Amino acid sequence: GKIGGNGVKELTSTPADICRIHDRGRLVTGAAADLLLFSEEEVGRGPKHRVTDGILEQVGGSRVTTEPQGMRGLWVNGVHVVDADGQAIEAATQGGCPGVVLRSFPDSPS
Repeated sequence: GKIGGNGVKELTSTPADICRIHDRGRLVTGAAADLLLFSEEEVGRGPKHRVTDGILEQVGGSRVTTEPQGMRGLWVNGVHVVDADGQAIEAATQGGCPGVVLRSFPDSPS
């Protein structure tokens, strides 16, 4: 389905502003940015299917999942890490992950 109106903003800059993460949520020079490129006309979920992986595989269980549709790639801090087929780009991870996990952040400057 389509992402209407302020859909992207509601998933990016609005949460960053609410959490007072002043250097996230916008594509601006000098800011850290993760970018998910997608086709607005094609974005959605594929058909449900059952997979057996992780801890579930060890105990004989499974889970239901769907594959994303319409995704074209993922960049973390400017490094292309996932291609349009959802596969990790090996060269992007050889030096470690290009991003960091935010566990806390200072208040935005006033």
